[in-house]
Amino acid sequence: MSIEYNFDKICRVCCEEGILMSVFKVHISKKLMACASIQVWQNDGLPAKICTKCVAKLHIAFQFRKLCEKSDARLRKCLASKPLAQTQADNIQNNQISPEQLVYTACPGIELASAGQFENVQHTVQTISYEGNEHSYAQTGVHYQTFSLSSGQIIETVAPTDDNQCPEKTEKQPVKHEQDSGVQCQVCNKNIVSAKKLSRHMMIHSGEKPYECKFCLKRFSHSGNYKVHLRMHNDERPYQCTMCSRACRQLQDLEKHMRTHTGEKPHTCPICSRKFTTSSNLVAHKRTHSGEKPYVCPICGKAFCQSNELTKHTRVHTGEKPHECSVCQRRFSGNSSLRIHLRSHTGEKPYVCTICSKAYTQSRCLQAHLKRHESFKDHSTSL
Repeated sequence: MSIEYNFDKICRVCCEEGILMSVFKVHISKKLMACASIQVWQNDGLPAKICTKCVAKLHIAFQFRKLCEKSDARLRKCLASKPLAQTQADNIQNNQISPEQLVYTACPGIELASAGQFENVQHTVQTISYEGNEHSYAQTGVHYQTFSLSSGQIIETVAPTDDNQCPEKTEKQPVKHEQDSGVQCQVCNKNIVSAKKLSRHMMIHSGEKPYECKFCLKRFSHSGNYKVHLRMHNDERPYQCTMCSRACRQLQDLEKHMRTHTGEKPHTCPICSRKFTTSSNLVAHKRTHSGEKPYVCPICGKAFCQSNELTKHTRVHTGEKPHECSVCQRRFSGNSSLRIHLRSHTGEKPYVCTICSKAYTQSRCLQAHLKRHESFKDHSTSL
């Protein structure tokens, strides 16, 4: 018996009713595709909303994925910096395997051959971890057995390749041409300026990621994103600010940074006319008018307007403190807390009272100080 769903009233993830928001807001659809092997596109016929509970779970999953990738990249960079001889010595010390631990398996039907016959063989090492059943593939002629192995045991196998067999070519998506807007994607109906850019765009739908990072093995659809990612491993920041020592990995990051010097704020709130340097800050600001708080802590239920606020809040529960002071090695959960702490070493006090010129390290301290001036003024007036 099939279950009937009202797609307009259910969450796309848990299929339950609740407090819903658009799945295409604040990059939720992109985070879903990054954390799960699914496709989420506008006008795909599936529910276009997600509940706040699933948004909170998605946020934690996405942060966990970023943590794994960041740690993996850091460890691989550390490994790459070691001399090769030292790395091999560490591997021998950590993986001492005696001859008694090796697993030998008989392969009936396969004759011994000289090493020269296997010069073009690929994928020569496989780790086997299934229970002992016999398998055979008629198409490739491979006959092998799998065994349940204890930790650290590896069987080296040979997978013969057939030069006559070629991977099947995937059919290209039909392209709908339009006179005014170039070409249109037949999957999501997005207008693309050229056929070349359409082929790049189609990789998003197909999941094809031909560019692989040699450090952390993360894959990318576009070469541009791959090059920017490599700068994280190499700590390369080619875009230098001409007014300060700040350097950025991407040109668009430098353009946003330059607005802190020029004072340019191109994004205006349509409700209160307040201006912002970036569109993301404007989106977060609009929620102060609507009261929308899509980022909900799954542990205590506290809600936030911005994802970075939820990220910092979850560290209260986990105890994580990723930001370390370079002077005294004290650790903090948020980058802003670290910046305030660094002023205790540098002596910087950027918040100055306009009445008595007293300076403070934090804005909230200045606000409290100004209230004392106001209360003193009110007291003098009453006398």
